[in-house]
Amino acid sequence: MKYLTLLVALVATTSLADDEFSFTVMDVFKISGGDVDVVITGRVESGTIEVGDTVCLHSEKNGDRELTVGAIEFFRKLATSANAGDMIGIGVSGLEKDVVSKGDTVSASCDG
Repeated sequence: MKYLTLLVALVATTSLADDEFSFTVMDVFKISGGDVDVVITGRVESGTIEVGDTVCLHSEKNGDRELTVGAIEFFRKLATSANAGDMIGIGVSGLEKDVVSKGDTVSASCDG
């Protein structure tokens, strides 16, 4: 039975990685002295994200805003991409910390 559970979990993770990128914001931090101004932390719910991607921040209080991913961090280690299930920080420039709130989402596009 445990092998069936493992197989179901693997299939579910694989299908989530193939879906459109979706990310839920847990926290946001102001960064100084680097290439990015703000790091948005949270969990990749589905899809994949890579450095250089253009994504959309969906903010309850500030509306939608396009962002370019300047960095991806896994617990202070830089990466070039992240997948569904990963807990990451997304580094962006040109964004003020107060524009992003816990519970906001980031997706692949601002369309729809």
